[in-house]
Amino acid sequence: MVTRILLFLALALPVTVDFPPRGPVVWEANDRNSIPEPKEREISTIYDFLVGTFAQPVGQAADVPRNARRLVGKPKESEGVNVLDEVPNSSWFTNRNFVSRMSLEEVQRGPGGTGPDPQGPWTITHCKTNGISPGLRIKDQKGDAYLIKFDPPDFPEMSTGADAVGAKVFYAAGYNVPENTVVVFDENILRAEKDLECTGPSGKMVAMTAEGIEHFLGSVGRTKDGRHRAIASKFIGGKPKGPFSYTGVRPDDPNDTIPHEHRRELRGLRVIAAFLNHHDVKQINTLDSYVEEDGKKFLKHYLIDFGSALGSAAVTSKGPLQGNEHIFDTREIFKAFITLGIYRRPGDRETEPLHPSLGYIESKQFEPSKWRPNYPIVAFENMTDRDAFWGAKIVASFTNEQITAMVKAGKYSDRIAESVLIEILEQRRDKIADYYFRRIAPLDRFQLQGNSLVFNDLAIDAKRDDPRRVRYEVTAESQNAKRVSGTFNHGAAVPVEVTDEPTEVKITRTSPGWPELSMSVWIQRVSGVPTVVGIRR
Repeated sequence: MVTRILLFLALALPVTVDFPPRGPVVWEANDRNSIPEPKEREISTIYDFLVGTFAQPVGQAADVPRNARRLVGKPKESEGVNVLDEVPNSSWFTNRNFVSRMSLEEVQRGPGGTGPDPQGPWTITHCKTNGISPGLRIKDQKGDAYLIKFDPPDFPEMSTGADAVGAKVFYAAGYNVPENTVVVFDENILRAEKDLECTGPSGKMVAMTAEGIEHFLGSVGRTKDGRHRAIASKFIGGKPKGPFSYTGVRPDDPNDTIPHEHRRELRGLRVIAAFLNHHDVKQINTLDSYVEEDGKKFLKHYLIDFGSALGSAAVTSKGPLQGNEHIFDTREIFKAFITLGIYRRPGDRETEPLHPSLGYIESKQFEPSKWRPNYPIVAFENMTDRDAFWGAKIVASFTNEQITAMVKAGKYSDRIAESVLIEILEQRRDKIADYYFRRIAPLDRFQLQGNSLVFNDLAIDAKRDDPRRVRYEVTAESQNAKRVSGTFNHGAAVPVEVTDEPTEVKITRTSPGWPELSMSVWIQRVSGVPTVVGIRR
């Protein structure tokens, strides 16, 4: 017990931000220290739904247990961000595309891997008969394990494409995800382990001989040439320890010191999930794995299973409900009740799949602030404007070319359908940028070039505002520096005096048709080098 307490005290503590900032910028969270192997956490889909929908506690932070906290009113700002208002790299998140633009090859490759060799042989080790669609666990000739999942017969390419594209997007955003690859194969490359039996479509146990494999796959759609298309999801390395929760901390993980509902990478996930209309965000679709990296053993946190992203609802096309309402949405039910049905709920719209391979996804009626997952998630409910801005700037960082590269990972056979999906995602990205960049000053990538401060206007980078109309009112003053003030046009370098003490530079952005938004940047000479040492939005 004493050893465990000492270990806890030695491990990562939440990053705290004081202004004016003191000390170096933290880009690596100290949460990958060796810990004793945790027990596997188990949770059922039904329990997850019931707790998420009906049993989330409501109250102030001080009144609610730490492992089950949902705030009312205005929630507090996230913990664990650094002085530049960014999320450090950790066992949860790695800064990727926004901080350092990825190549088209990198975004299309995602976490790496090309899937099992389609020439086989693949050895079936287990049959997935639970859940809403059949699947197989296989090992390829290299000994790598994969979960093979199929499309519903009426919607070929839909869920497998969504699973592949979703993995690429969330990886480029910065999350840990499995290697998901679309594969097309002939069932004659499948071999079953000796005496393996599985439940077939008829509900009876079937010996997985060649005939049994054919029977098991009888309900699975085929390509035009008679082969099977599937998503091959490579098993995550390490030892699986069950899903993580969107609230509290994991009690058997001493590295886990920030309540999950106050993690920005989980709060801001709401914006990125809205971009993909990944409505099935829930505990069951996450995984903690006990891994060993650089000689240390710790829990690494993953998002998994994106087969219900984009226009897919896994076994069928999305309807108007998904992404617009919770499954049991008391607010929408109440609005309809008090207006005697006059109020038209978002889920009441008539919809038709765009294409069998796409299902239903749209951008014209998409409103980023109104997007909702299947049921309330405490971390999402606690999202502040700063959290949303963080998620929005990641989404806005995806170029048209990068979106195209990620969609191509879905291997859609119809090029028109592929181009439609690309256009819809571009429009959803632009709506996210337009909405959230109007709530927080969209200024970032601050640098000092000698005695000049330069920065990017993300709203202009995203083509949401006209650079000819934007003005920046700047004031800078400290005890040991001359006062600087003035109004500058977009692209102009702001002259400042950098001293050995932190100097606050206040910037107010104005543009016709946009709200006036302000923020502060702290600059300082560190070891003789002019440096941006802090940002407060």
